Amino acid sequence: MTSTRQESCEQRISTHLDSREEQFSAIFAPEQLDAEKVIDAYSERSHIDEGDQRIIDRHNAAAEGQDDDDAPAEPCEWFVNDATVPSWCCNTHMYDGTGDHPATADHPDVCQFGEQETVFTAYEGIVDRFREELQNESSEIVDESVLAVSTKIVMRIELSTGGPGDWLEVELDRERSGYSVENVTYHFNDWFDHAKRRVDQNSSLWQLAEYFAETVSVD
Repeated sequence: MTSTRQESCEQRISTHLDSREEQFSAIFAPEQLDAEKVIDAYSERSHIDEGDQRIIDRHNAAAEGQDDDDAPAEPCEWFVNDATVPSWCCNTHMYDGTGDHPATADHPDVCQFGEQETVFTAYEGIVDRFREELQNESSEIVDESVLAVSTKIVMRIELSTGGPGDWLEVELDRERSGYSVENVTYHFNDWFDHAKRRVDQNSSLWQLAEYFAETVSVD
């Protein structure tokens, strides 16, 4: 019988933590991301236009040996219906109708007037542009990337400092009349070893936390 039980949160948390690290690295430090992650982060927020996507696809194909990163990003084309009429031989240079056409019969995709942008250089330019746009929109992206923001006040009650040491970590909730205790955690530490336990509301340690919540200024 095949078990369909889902893995525990303890088993899954590392994967989810890594995904959040990657998500916010794209916002706060896109310059540290590799090109593929920059493109992924950008595509989650914006549409990649057809021209950029074509270059990205060609670069990925070159990595698999199915294209050439050194090939021209945009092949030369000539649209000369009349040899006396100037026309573009590629996206950069004009042909004035005299002499040999810059796109030769043997190499119609190579412009003879100058070096064209290659697939690789075009790809690098796209990635740099995506990085810059992510940086420029970082504040807006942060606001859209979180569900909600809340604050908690944590009070620490030191019981002993060591060997071994212990303390209470108390989460407080602000109310009109002051602060109420929301959670209490007991911590026990001995050198490099540490353990903690949640404290029940009927515990005397909870009462200790309530006492200091009422008497100590935490503002």
